[in-house]
Amino acid sequence: MKYFYTLLFNLIAFSSVAQHGYPTMVEFQMHYSEDYYLQKNRSEKESIQKNKVESRTIVHFSGDKQTKSVETYDHNGNILTYDHFNIKGDHTISYTYTYDPKQRPVFYTYRYGKKQSWSRVEYDASGSLKRSRGYNSKGDFFGREEFKREDGKMLAITIWEKDSLSPYKRLDYEYYEDGSLKTIRYFSSQN
Repeated sequence: MKYFYTLLFNLIAFSSVAQHGYPTMVEFQMHYSEDYYLQKNRSEKESIQKNKVESRTIVHFSGDKQTKSVETYDHNGNILTYDHFNIKGDHTISYTYTYDPKQRPVFYTYRYGKKQSWSRVEYDASGSLKRSRGYNSKGDFFGREEFKREDGKMLAITIWEKDSLSPYKRLDYEYYEDGSLKTIRYFSSQN
């Protein structure tokens, strides 16, 4: 199941590209303000689109160790592929994304070594992310994630394994009167 959650986090990172023109990447992020990430990601996507970037290589440093990732983009600045390479230069992780006519991600794959999974994504009438369903490389369903929003704010994210009747994990969001995020409560059937 950890691969599914990695996929979902990555999906959330790009889920509102079409709706808002930029990836949100804030659904699980509490350390910085939402506005900071929204502005940063909007600016980055606009720059990629304006400069007609087709691909870029990013070098990551951790002490004296170095890894890299390679990303490719479409003409709208949407990420199409993400490939990560370890310290030895071996290809370790790969993501691919497919978008609908409204530029929303609707299908993506994740590969880690020989393991592969993929997800289909659904949106509600307002264009907000509604549900994602994950499958393994054989096409077997292994989990889903549902998103509940009200007035544009995330209220809850619920994760189920396979066709379980009880959620595996849940995040509940609470806001101050001014609309800023107050807390995110985490529940797990593992606890």
